[in-house]
Amino acid sequence: MYNDSITAVHVEATDRCNAQCPVCIRSFQGGPEREKYVTNSELGLAHFTDYLGDKFCSNIVNWNFCGNKGDPSSALELVDIFEYLLKCNPHTQIDVRTNGGARSVEFWKSIGRLFENTRCNIIFAVDGLEDTNHIYRKNVKWSNLYRNMKAYFKNGGYGNGQFDTLKFYHNQHQWEEIEALANRFGVKVNFKEPYGFAKLPNGLLKTIPVYDRNLTDGEHKVLYTIKPHTTKKYIDPEYFPRTPEDIADNDPPFYNYEDDNIFKFSHTKIDCVANQPENNHYEIFLDCDGSVYPCCFIGSRMNYGEMQLKNMQGNTDIVLSESNTIDKILSSNYYKKVLPAGIDGTFEGDLTLGGKTNYCLTCVDCCGMNMELSHIKKT
Repeated sequence: MYNDSITAVHVEATDRCNAQCPVCIRSFQGGPEREKYVTNSELGLAHFTDYLGDKFCSNIVNWNFCGNKGDPSSALELVDIFEYLLKCNPHTQIDVRTNGGARSVEFWKSIGRLFENTRCNIIFAVDGLEDTNHIYRKNVKWSNLYRNMKAYFKNGGYGNGQFDTLKFYHNQHQWEEIEALANRFGVKVNFKEPYGFAKLPNGLLKTIPVYDRNLTDGEHKVLYTIKPHTTKKYIDPEYFPRTPEDIADNDPPFYNYEDDNIFKFSHTKIDCVANQPENNHYEIFLDCDGSVYPCCFIGSRMNYGEMQLKNMQGNTDIVLSESNTIDKILSSNYYKKVLPAGIDGTFEGDLTLGGKTNYCLTCVDCCGMNMELSHIKKT
């Protein structure tokens, strides 16, 4: 059933990126790269033309090029991929989320021309203006971002896009100016609450330290801290772990369900983001190494080494190739094991986490609707 009904694909085109955003897994708080999470992989045109193929691509309603670790603009054959997808289905929607600071003017002009009079969009991350955008989007030069946005919007992309703006203390005085800039390009702004401000039991938020990439006397220097906007209460930076070792103790950043330190969930309804029959939305996640996962949450946690998911996969090959087709992968036992949470829609029972169940606990954790602290208890 599953391989015939896919309508959407979330794509990690590459794990390369020109930026060093502080809460991204690819670096340590904007400092040194976490090499084990960055493989410098990317999808090429052949992954779509030869491995997915015309029939599969023609049926896709939405392609979401949004990286867990990389920026899609860093994929060398991105324009060729877009041309192919629109050739397969001129009515498909391609959404591309990018920091906009990489590649040439001609690259962005070519995408503008390609997306003109289509349902396709570029969603630029605009987290400030010339004097503030780089505070969170570390290494992204405003001059490059503004130049590339103009190239795209003035060459066919006018109105085909959006600004995504994370709300911080350092940019809150510029929100109206950001909206005005978006209006000049015919698009709107989606103001978003940022991820990364750890919440304490008293409800206060921790500030985010941003580290220097280089070692100084054996330690990474804190360059500055990022504060939430003033509608949020926060604590001073000295309460935040000050050394790479302090934060590394919590690496990987997601809970490993096979650990002995276990939780119990008594009941939750699964609101699956990837499988929504009522909206005819059935999505898969295509990683930059060609792996095909049921969703981006599972793809991310597989990258970080979550053991229950690795055990579910076992020896099943989920990497696209000429012989390992998309139909073969989606009809494998792996998909039959990992999908019931999203398909059945509800988990009930006193489930002890710790690898003692075949139920996908990433589904429970990421898409469970009742996952407030009051519904979780340590044993």
